Amino acid sequence: GAVNPAEEGFDIAIGARPESYGQVQDHPLCRIQRRLCASPAYLERRAMPETPAQLLDHDCLVFATSGLPWEFLGPQGLVGVEVLPRLKTNDAMALCRATLAGQGIAVLADYLVAPHLRSGTLVEVLPQLHPPDLWLKALVPGSRIELPRIQALLRRLQGQLALSPLSQPMSDMHATRNSEVAS
Repeated sequence: GAVNPAEEGFDIAIGARPESYGQVQDHPLCRIQRRLCASPAYLERRAMPETPAQLLDHDCLVFATSGLPWEFLGPQGLVGVEVLPRLKTNDAMALCRATLAGQGIAVLADYLVAPHLRSGTLVEVLPQLHPPDLWLKALVPGSRIELPRIQALLRRLQGQLALSPLSQPMSDMHATRNSEVAS
């Protein structure tokens, strides 16, 4: 579950859950973009869903911390789908491995799926819809925010995460997909 650093005596907590707490300041560190993905073997067996509602008939692999319903932004705005999880885990790497193994469809972070989308071991499902971005953030008790060690850590985290794969959008993937469609 989520950690309230003020209640639990921590200087800082880091996470991507949407919760905010009293007496705790949120410091956004980096944006995490996500995609709905499945393996080609799964889609061959079960067929590619063409609408969000069709996800109800699929094996859905759910990241427990971002929860349900699955939400997507599309041309008509926000769509929510109460999928029935075949697997629910709080381990993003395990979720990615299960998706690669053909166990179902999952919402996964770009930084995890980028190499698999490039190699074709994963395929984007409903590419016209996008799960809303998450923000990795630091949660700091207000009573500790002015401490020099906290300020130094926040600066270091922001600097390092700006250069990490977590915050790099997969714009090259869009260019690749569009050129393949055109040819």
